Amino acid sequence: MSYWERTHFLQPADFIIIGSGLVGLNTALELRKIFRKEKITIVEKSFLPYGASTRNAGFACFGSMSEILSDIKTMGNDAALQLVEKRILGIEKIKSSLGAKKVDFKNYGGYELFFKKEDNTALLSMNRMDEINYYIDKQIGIKNCFSTAANRIKKFGFRNVNQMIFNKLEGQIDTGKMMYELLEKARKQKIQIVNGLEIQSIEEHQKGCSLVIHDELKWEAKKVIVCTNAFSKSLLPELEIQPARAQVLITTPLAGLKLKGTYHFDEGYYYFRNINNRVLIGGARNLAFEEESTIDFGITDKIQNQLKHLLETRILPNTPFEVDMRWSGIMAFGKDKTPIVQKMSKHKYVVARLNGMGVALGGILAEEIAQKIKEDYS
Repeated sequence: MSYWERTHFLQPADFIIIGSGLVGLNTALELRKIFRKEKITIVEKSFLPYGASTRNAGFACFGSMSEILSDIKTMGNDAALQLVEKRILGIEKIKSSLGAKKVDFKNYGGYELFFKKEDNTALLSMNRMDEINYYIDKQIGIKNCFSTAANRIKKFGFRNVNQMIFNKLEGQIDTGKMMYELLEKARKQKIQIVNGLEIQSIEEHQKGCSLVIHDELKWEAKKVIVCTNAFSKSLLPELEIQPARAQVLITTPLAGLKLKGTYHFDEGYYYFRNINNRVLIGGARNLAFEEESTIDFGITDKIQNQLKHLLETRILPNTPFEVDMRWSGIMAFGKDKTPIVQKMSKHKYVVARLNGMGVALGGILAEEIAQKIKEDYS
């Protein structure tokens, strides 16, 4: 690095956030609300956030009925429902902090599809709707969030779908616009963003941390916050994190497209939506858990063929289409859906393991970690 780069761009900072995705940018903005004069820097190894923040499907969702019930079984009733509440509040935070129009938020609602041979799952989900609706009404003040929607199956043209459940709170956003607004807001708040620089390790000392760029170059910070989700284990190997690759494809524009909303099935392992007269579909990692538990980007024939097959046979059975683009993103999961928002040591913090709900949780978890840091300064 040149003299100019070292003296102007790598000056010691009060806070250095590693990762410029949803969590990293929101954390920087939350810290700026508390610390008006301190130097806040975000460092990112790619030219755009390297993970899922610019690669997700743009679902402003908080869990389908069957997914929530699965989480209750895994996490327990209280923990799972508190997480649902947090996700709902996180979606509202996006709309209030960035502006619903600026992120192209559309409240078309969400649908969960139940195919033939899933009658038992559908019945269980419908039988427990009142319980989940009661909780959402009690905590958020919105009545009848979930309702049956079998009468709309024919309207959408689906094949082999026996039942649907409608979620009136769910919406969709433009992921690119959301990230653009966050980046612009950070720059306006005099938050430095450095791209194309990978941190190799973090060395903690009495007064702060040294971020090792290479053997001869280190960057000093009083506090470091790791916000790299599935990639956090490279800097904090003690974390319990399982990476998960999510593959997606999107069609070319389709004339007369009937879909309008966000759609899920198979406990959230599959999802699709409309966007600019196209259909975006993703998921199917449950067909190859071991293969998809990776931090390597890429697409596979097994997953992509399944997504295309579902479009052809169930979702768009009477509509010829062509695939325009395919891509993947990397998420992070754990033994349950509880995110990690943690102080790791005197000067190190981490926010990670968002379990595929980064859009809903990014801003809320940023608030939590900023408050932890504030308490340390008080």
